[in-house]
Amino acid sequence: MRNFFWLLISTQVASCVTLGRFEELEGRVLAAERAAEAGDERDNKRFDNLARLIKEASDKVDKASASLNAELDASGDADRKLRGQLEEAQFQLAKLQRDFDVVRGAAQTRWGLDFAPQVQNLPEDAEGLLAYGNKQIESSQWATAQAGFVRFLERYPTDERAPFANYGLARAYFGEKQMKTAVKKFGEAYGAWQNVPASKAPPEAAESLWYAGLALETFDCKKGRDMLKFLRQTYPKSPRAAEAKTKLDGLKCK
Repeated sequence: MRNFFWLLISTQVASCVTLGRFEELEGRVLAAERAAEAGDERDNKRFDNLARLIKEASDKVDKASASLNAELDASGDADRKLRGQLEEAQFQLAKLQRDFDVVRGAAQTRWGLDFAPQVQNLPEDAEGLLAYGNKQIESSQWATAQAGFVRFLERYPTDERAPFANYGLARAYFGEKQMKTAVKKFGEAYGAWQNVPASKAPPEAAESLWYAGLALETFDCKKGRDMLKFLRQTYPKSPRAAEAKTKLDGLKCK
């Protein structure tokens, strides 16, 4: 019975940085964007490499920034040439990041790939990453929340807290209004709790169904309605069950 969730959504869903190098990377990212818009399945490998390209560019700028800033601090001389190099590197990275953001949503929806923005000084341990992601959620910082949860799932995929990271990642996608991707991630989170008795399931189990229903309703009203009904049936004592009833009473699907 609890596998209903999946039945419901199964049909959806460096110190030396040269301008030339950045232009080359930018061109490759833009080529991937054009492939996504054309829906060309033969270019799937470009998306497989997309995160690597962005990380490569980001790492080079991070190293360049650190090196140049160190030179400036050491000399105490605000050298215009050095600052110009740093600003140019940061400008080029910003352009790449904008191109990346354009294709990120398409890649998440079509291939289920989780790309998150590069965030410096993320915690290294599992508990720290979860706490970081949750804090960003509380502040509605959806992109940086994704960075924390994606890093957690990359490093600790078998950790018993992985479902909570998936739930947090889904909340971040929901906040960004990437509803189809959010539904998928809520499903992954709920899948870990679907066989746990309602009395022992964590609140995030019912929350996953609640948010999945709201997300589904934005593009498939009937499936959103069915998900909210499923929530009421599965977790009748959850606070979300009462909210689901109110939502259903006012939901008019064509």
